[in-house]
Amino acid sequence: MRLVQVWLLLSFLLLQTSCLVKGKGKVTVGEPAASSQDAVPILDVDFPPQNFKDLDLFADGEIGKPRLRTTAYSVRAPLWSDGSEKQRFVWLPKGETIRFDAGRSLFIFPTGTMLVKHFAAPEASGKGIETRVMRMGGSGKWTFATYQWMEDGRTELRDKVAYTNGYRIPSHAECEQCHGGEPVLGLVPSQVSDTLAALAAGGIMSKDDAETAAKVQARVDPADEKHPLDLRARSYLTLHCGTCHRPGGPMAMMLLDEVNLNPELLVKGGYVSPGRLETSRIWTKFTAKKYRMPPVSLKEDPLGTALLRTWIEAMPKSEVTP
Repeated sequence: MRLVQVWLLLSFLLLQTSCLVKGKGKVTVGEPAASSQDAVPILDVDFPPQNFKDLDLFADGEIGKPRLRTTAYSVRAPLWSDGSEKQRFVWLPKGETIRFDAGRSLFIFPTGTMLVKHFAAPEASGKGIETRVMRMGGSGKWTFATYQWMEDGRTELRDKVAYTNGYRIPSHAECEQCHGGEPVLGLVPSQVSDTLAALAAGGIMSKDDAETAAKVQARVDPADEKHPLDLRARSYLTLHCGTCHRPGGPMAMMLLDEVNLNPELLVKGGYVSPGRLETSRIWTKFTAKKYRMPPVSLKEDPLGTALLRTWIEAMPKSEVTP
């Protein structure tokens, strides 16, 4: 009996010691483990690896199991991606944070930062389609990688356009083209204004930077009918078209970026005919069966179609004459 009591006492003491050690190291049950990159960081010359799982941003390579400092975030106005469901994450090297440049209203990302956007089928299965990764290199430039999810759960690094189950995976060249102006399109102050406080609380950026970034004008959500129709339509065109239709971009003959989008010039240039869809080039390209705009889309966006239709039809014909 006495031996049993001694064994129980020793077991209790060992358990308490274990708990104290864990408490001292701030280890809690369910806390995600750090990425192996803390010990052996990926070098510029080694990115991208052939297998997405080798980035070690998620436990077992599963999107639902983010590693330490792999932080989810959301945007106010997501792009149309043929109906796929999207998840966004940012991973920062240990001890690093995102800084805010108030003069340019931009975030400054430390070397080694990785931005991840995962695309999954909208069906209940949520089967992965592709995962795109951007990494900030030591030269201050972003490098892009796209991984296609295969039927057996493997991933394959893609360089050329690929098609799978009714979805189009863009080529490496298309990634560089869309991100050729301001490379980061989602994790920008105007798109994450609703989650800045949470990002600061998670150690992604300082509280002061988050509060300053919150002063940037928030992106108008095209789906939010509380905003005027004109602002919603402009926001939609800027988001979906402005990355190419910008000064210095591949389609600079028609400017649809944030700064230069001007309905009057669109009418004078013959791109929009107030009240007439059939002669509005923006509309016919957006709804075309072949060579649809944006070019990475295969399916018509119900929101964009309804919004642009209403916007063009509501334009007073006498407001501007071509």
